[in-house]
Formats: sequence, structure tokens, C-alpha cells
Amino acid sequence: MQALRYTIFGGTDKGPVRETNEDFLLINKEQNLFAIADGLGGLPMGDLASETAITSLASISYDSKFDFKDAFTKINET
Repeated sequence: MQALRYTIFGGTDKGPVRETNEDFLLINKEQNLFAIADGLGGLPMGDLASETAITSLASISYDSKFDFKDAFTKINET
């Protein structure tokens, strides 16, 4: 079986309305984990919410029994 080869890149943009970019990216090549958290459309603390989601997701230990439902429960408790 041939190994899958791919190139990874990511980027965000503040868009034409906002003054700042509230989006956050997670690129974890070792665990093939990639995520983006949108900044909630300029709502108060939207940047903190998206940053917390990504940093929390990045801090979770992943193994063969990893479950996204459990991960998002942990993130929501943060």
C-alpha cells in the first residue's frame, strides 16, 4: 500500500468588516489534527472563545480511543 502524501497550509483573514482577526488555527502534523475556530462575528470576547477552543483542543492527549465528543465536552468546560 502506498503512503498518502499531502501538503498542509493554513491561513485566516479578518475580512472586510472587522478591524482584527479573531480566528485561530491548529495544525498538528504529527497527529494529523487540523482545526479552525471562527471568532464569532465580532461578539464580545469572540477572539478569546476561538483561542480557548484551539488551545484546549491542542492540549488534549490523543490516542487510539480518542473521541471528538469527549474532547468538545472538555473544551466547553474550559
